[in-house]
Amino acid sequence: MFRTFLVLSIIFVLISGCGKLGGVKWLHYDETFCADKWEKNVNNEKLKNNITEYLDKKGIKVFEIEIFSDITPDSCTECACKTGRRIKCKVSSGDVSELKNEKFYE
Repeated sequence: MFRTFLVLSIIFVLISGCGKLGGVKWLHYDETFCADKWEKNVNNEKLKNNITEYLDKKGIKVFEIEIFSDITPDSCTECACKTGRRIKCKVSSGDVSELKNEKFYE
């Protein structure tokens, strides 16, 4: 009985004591023509690697990335204009505020 209580207590502490283990969230980013902080690439797999490397350097662990076109591109071609590609990143709930600082949104 004591052993069961001890094991359950340790599991509880590990899950609740560390905010980064408290769940995951998907956040979005709308790609721009040239204002993104990572190296741009038309190949989705290479772009995923570039984003993962950039966020890893910021201490943000990315569990999964999806890239798709679901918005209409802006009619302008200035640096901050949207390309129409949206990037979704699945991260730990503890990394949400850091990812929001990188211009991702829920």
